[in-house]
Amino acid sequence: TADVAARTQDAFGDLAVDLPVEVCGADTKPCRGSCIATASCCASTECPTQGGKVGQCDSSTHACSYVCGPGMIPCGPSCIPSAGCCAESDCVGECKSCVAQQCVTVVSKDDPDSCQGTCDVTGTCKGKQGQSCQTVAAGCISGTTCAPDGVCCNQACTDSCKACDLAASLGICTILPAGATPHGARTCGVAGTCAGACTGLASGTCTFPTTSCGAKACSGADFIDLGACSMGSCVTPKPTACSGGFACSSGACHTTCASDADCATTSFCGADDKCHLDAVQVASGGAHSCAVLVDGSVRCWGLNGDGQLGNNNQGTNSSTPVVVLGLGTAKAIAVSAGRFTTCLVISDGTVRCFGDNAYGENGDSSLDPSRDASRTVPNVAGATAVSVGEYHVCAVLAGGKAKCWGTNYDGQIGNNMTGAAQAPTSVLGSDGSPLAGVVAIAAGRGSCAVLSNGSVVCWGQRLGGSAAALQPEVVSGLGGATFVDTGADLHACALVAAGGVLCWGDNASGELGNDTYPATASTAPVALYGGLGGFVSLSTDGSATCGILGDGTGRCWGKSILLGHPPATADSSKPVAVTGLSGAKSVSVGDFHACALLTNGSARCWGQNDSGELGVSDATAGAMPLPVTPW
Repeated sequence: TADVAARTQDAFGDLAVDLPVEVCGADTKPCRGSCIATASCCASTECPTQGGKVGQCDSSTHACSYVCGPGMIPCGPSCIPSAGCCAESDCVGECKSCVAQQCVTVVSKDDPDSCQGTCDVTGTCKGKQGQSCQTVAAGCISGTTCAPDGVCCNQACTDSCKACDLAASLGICTILPAGATPHGARTCGVAGTCAGACTGLASGTCTFPTTSCGAKACSGADFIDLGACSMGSCVTPKPTACSGGFACSSGACHTTCASDADCATTSFCGADDKCHLDAVQVASGGAHSCAVLVDGSVRCWGLNGDGQLGNNNQGTNSSTPVVVLGLGTAKAIAVSAGRFTTCLVISDGTVRCFGDNAYGENGDSSLDPSRDASRTVPNVAGATAVSVGEYHVCAVLAGGKAKCWGTNYDGQIGNNMTGAAQAPTSVLGSDGSPLAGVVAIAAGRGSCAVLSNGSVVCWGQRLGGSAAALQPEVVSGLGGATFVDTGADLHACALVAAGGVLCWGDNASGELGNDTYPATASTAPVALYGGLGGFVSLSTDGSATCGILGDGTGRCWGKSILLGHPPATADSSKPVAVTGLSGAKSVSVGDFHACALLTNGSARCWGQNDSGELGVSDATAGAMPLPVTPW
């Protein structure tokens, strides 16, 4: 019989039953009227808490089971807060990963689970090989790259004839078929003549034509030839100057000229319908003339008995301009033609002379009769201007000093003594020191200079006077001068303010221009007849004076043959217009001829032509200006 046991409930609601009085075997224990394994549970109180889980005893199996409490989720043997994660699958969204039981954003790494591609630096998923790169460059899976066609590719694939989005080869850099249009926005060069084509060869690169392209054109006076295709682009050559001094227009160089407009800006159109370099200065001497051209070369024509043409052909006159030899790469900047000698100022400030040297006009301490090739005058440096007189030469030097050399029988060297100076000698002032402030100089029978204060000084045989002056003397009654010139016939003229002209000295042919012919010489400067002014250039020699007005016309007075105003049979004591001369900018008067430089760079001469000094083949004197045969 079994005793009736009092029944109570345990803490977990299990019914407690008093077992019959009997003994269970080894490794068992009594539980509600039966024996169970000692390790089993009979009540929930026998299931201790584990990892935050609460234990419960199963009455049928006598085994403990565990569950997580409110706000908790299981993770292995433990419970974690429900906001955490136990596996990657617990993290919702791309580019998320479970790290330390927390869902975090994954950046800059492959994420084949949720992203199926690559997570960029912002945690945004990007495509993998064969898929779009989307918006971030190089945002492709590791081992691939974003190709120019916008696809994650197995390599850069930048060649124009390769692509990564071809059907059946998606994500693989593949050569396009021969003749196919280059993929996407990439092309083989520009469209048109120079456009390239895909070769279809293993290189997958473009082939480009090398044909001519573009059109012939002009850039100012320069010509631009056709271009050439190079790697898909039309390469235009640099502009080149047209040959022969011709200008370019309508995409072509002229080959003949009808006017100066058909020539380059540094050339003029000659009577031979060809372009010729402009002259920048013209100088007339005894029976020859010379011109400095824009390129620094020099041309001379006329008498050559003493080699004054400088062409190594002494004794042979030339009615056409010949090249002065021996300059090499030197550039002339000024020229002066004396009676039988010519001198040049070179761009390096040296002076070179050639021609008659009977009085040491070549300045090298020798008295060789003549030289027909230029030689450098020693001890003359920094020269800015030179003037050749009858038998002596003077030069202006940098700093306002002056030197002269050659004959000195009347003191024309200005060194306060007589006797030839075969080497350059400083012109001395009244105090015995070198004359200072010289801005312009002129050598004729005597010498004159303009000083920086606008005064004029002269030395040598006094113009209109008697005894010679052995050193510079101020010309009274003359101020504000900018230029002076003196000839071989003992008269001089100066340019003053507003282009006015004042002359003094001999007046036998009316060369003073004051309408007092015939008259005696004047030691004081006198104004031109009628107070004529507005001159921009002035020159005296051969008992005549000529000047150029601001309007480009010329006026001459004095000896008839130099007037350029037919009939050339009567002298004039007042200025007369040079017939047919226009567009002139400077003038130079020689012994029996004169030459004017025109604004277009050409020259015209008039007067005597016995030795070809007018630069024309006809030996007849020119009563009016004649065009010099183009050099």
